[in-house]
Amino acid sequence: MALRSSFIGLTGCLLLVAVARAVQAGAAGFSAAGECRVWFFDVGEGDAALVEAPDGARFLIDGGPDRSVLAKLGDARPPWSRRLDAVVLTRPSPARATGLLDVRARYPVGALYASDAAETNAPAQALASAPWRFVHAGDTFDVGEAHVEVLSPPAVPAGVRSQESGVGASAASQRPADSGAALSLVLRVTCGSARLLFTGDAPAAVERRLIASDPRADVLVVGAHGGLSSSDPSFLDAVHPAAAVVSADGSAGHPHPAVLERLAARGVRTWITARDGDVLLRAAGTWSLAPHPLPF
Repeated sequence: MALRSSFIGLTGCLLLVAVARAVQAGAAGFSAAGECRVWFFDVGEGDAALVEAPDGARFLIDGGPDRSVLAKLGDARPPWSRRLDAVVLTRPSPARATGLLDVRARYPVGALYASDAAETNAPAQALASAPWRFVHAGDTFDVGEAHVEVLSPPAVPAGVRSQESGVGASAASQRPADSGAALSLVLRVTCGSARLLFTGDAPAAVERRLIASDPRADVLVVGAHGGLSSSDPSFLDAVHPAAAVVSADGSAGHPHPAVLERLAARGVRTWITARDGDVLLRAAGTWSLAPHPLPF
């Protein structure tokens, strides 16, 4: 009897803790009806962002360099929320793809989107058999009430890429010379009242090409973790963001001081996960962006 009472008491305590956490999180970080929220997770030298549409649909853009994205997802979502409506991989590099191995193992996932860039690293190989939908410039898709436009890479005529290309491919695959960073997905996500531009690892040459496509956005997710290979001045002028987010931990010299100077010179307020921790965008009638370290 005493053992049973102890068990019931422990179960009750755990339930109260879960309810209290859910109530606290609901006030602080879970999506409110009609509001879009985008979490930029502090996952080290990598990228992982969770988009939560006003209707409750949610999708993950990149998974970061390790399994720490699981803890972030667990902290940002209530315990009963165990599904992702989509996952988008901007580039199958270790800094973006590794965490998706654990995400796919732990979460039911709806659609999987990627460019048909192919890389030979271990996470790319491990994800190669997943049912990816390869998308290109001009494609659009919706995840609930969030709208996604693909600005890059351009589609390549049939026959140019081998059948092995896409996420993971053998070293012998016949891939185009511009594979890798230049084939990163560049996405403009419209969610609530905000437009966000995710540039993956797209280099400056790709950024300059995108100027003709009118890449304006409210928030720029800075390319290549703030590396000097991206954030061309003319591209920043074309995007004309009010705010920017850099996901990096400083271990590779990112973000580069010159990139931060370019953003500052244009009056762009910049958040850096290495300095600010997790960052949360909220968008309904207006939008705001501010540090919101997890857990709550």
